[in-house]
Amino acid sequence: MKKTNVLLLAGLLAAANQAGATISASTSGPSELFLVVYDSTSKKTYYKDLGITATDFVAGAATSCVDGNIAGDANFASFLSSATTVFNVAAFNPYVKANDNDWGYMLTSATDGTIFPTASSLVDQTTQNVQGYAVELNGTNIGNPSANLSGVYDSTGDPLAGYLGGAWGAQINLSVKGSTEGSKTLNPGFFFVSGKSNTATKLGTFSLASGVLSFTSASGAGTTKICNYTPTPTPTPTPIPTPVPAADVKVTAPSTGKVGKAVSVSFTKSAAYANEKVVARINQRSLGLKAAKVTSFTFRPTLKDIGTDTISVCTQKTLKCGTAKITISK
Repeated sequence: MKKTNVLLLAGLLAAANQAGATISASTSGPSELFLVVYDSTSKKTYYKDLGITATDFVAGAATSCVDGNIAGDANFASFLSSATTVFNVAAFNPYVKANDNDWGYMLTSATDGTIFPTASSLVDQTTQNVQGYAVELNGTNIGNPSANLSGVYDSTGDPLAGYLGGAWGAQINLSVKGSTEGSKTLNPGFFFVSGKSNTATKLGTFSLASGVLSFTSASGAGTTKICNYTPTPTPTPTPIPTPVPAADVKVTAPSTGKVGKAVSVSFTKSAAYANEKVVARINQRSLGLKAAKVTSFTFRPTLKDIGTDTISVCTQKTLKCGTAKITISK
């Protein structure tokens, strides 16, 4: 695949840049993912080497993680509190003729995959823009990609490494047809655009909330673990108990009684039946009709009541009943 002079220009510019991100960005293998955040109020650009290559990110090995916990990064402090930030995430996988690899780039999208032109020549153009910008962010500090550094550029100190310096921006140097930006309220999709198959495949979604860059997979591919980060567990809400409706009639009686000895029975009625008289029974033997205002009564068990019996109290008209068990002995 023929390369243009973009990378050569970026390499020459790197010598003039301050120490940078140490993003792995060679032409012989996949780059690391990197995060770029722009604050339109301060005109400053934050960058972060995310410490995982494009191919390792897609593979999603159990030991892989994205170095996206930036809430405590001093370089990110002013961006964390700003309400005017946007961000994008990018990586690339260059064409390697020897293994005819599936080459292309990864980018966020504010909408969908249609913003990415998929003709091979146009995929190549954006791939080089991603690669060139990674080199610009690196500056002279390109010797230790495992360091996963971050930093801040401003438009006056280094315009080409700044977000709006002409090499980057929402449309990646105008090489894509829509915005690649997410924000604190917009979680952008993350796509792999292939120059081999000429497709744009959605891998998932990135979010940047409270200083944590997290990925949610939509395809089963992609690393969702964040390095050195344990999410605060969401408290399990205390279940609200289902209220137990009040009994229409509730009867209270002793568990045992003796023949000829008075047994005291009390009962309550719900408000809906407060004005009804009640009929009391032990098994089917009537204990008489009780006035509406009565809430207790006594009776004397007979020899016929020996054994375990049911005392019932029922409203006279609506036949709402309550019961209690009692064991009668001699």
